[in-house]
Amino acid sequence: MIPMAKKFIYTPDDFNEFHVLKIPVLLYFVLLYLNKYFLLVVLPSIGAGDLTAIVRWFKIDALMMMSCFPALAVLIASLYRIPTPKKFPILIWNKGLILLLISSAMDLIVLSSYVILERRIFDLGTFVLLLINVGIIVYLLRSKYLKQMFKEFPEELEKK
Repeated sequence: MIPMAKKFIYTPDDFNEFHVLKIPVLLYFVLLYLNKYFLLVVLPSIGAGDLTAIVRWFKIDALMMMSCFPALAVLIASLYRIPTPKKFPILIWNKGLILLLISSAMDLIVLSSYVILERRIFDLGTFVLLLINVGIIVYLLRSKYLKQMFKEFPEELEKK
């Protein structure tokens, strides 16, 4: 008896109107989580709030903000996931899985190093943040759906 290779079969509900795999809800949560420092600094600034209090409270610095940039690029590319002649969103989307892994690994390394260097107290909140980063890395590495989804980008519609 010959073992059959496992096939990953998608239902029609897994595809959007452009015939590419839909972005799963869990990935939206991952994108929001990986952009947490950026969102904590940018959203209050829209309302012209006092950023220094927020930065001090969450102890956000440049290294923490830098861990958001790869995930921010993927978030922006996901908004351009429509048939478009622009090459940059396509390039970012095709490298999206790697960019999200880099972002999560950077956040994990920065938080861990801050705990080791005693710049941050190792409490339940820090432990949960570290655990979430590990969970995200495992999810990104193991998901066959995400690997296939990041290969697909809607093709530009032909002009008539």
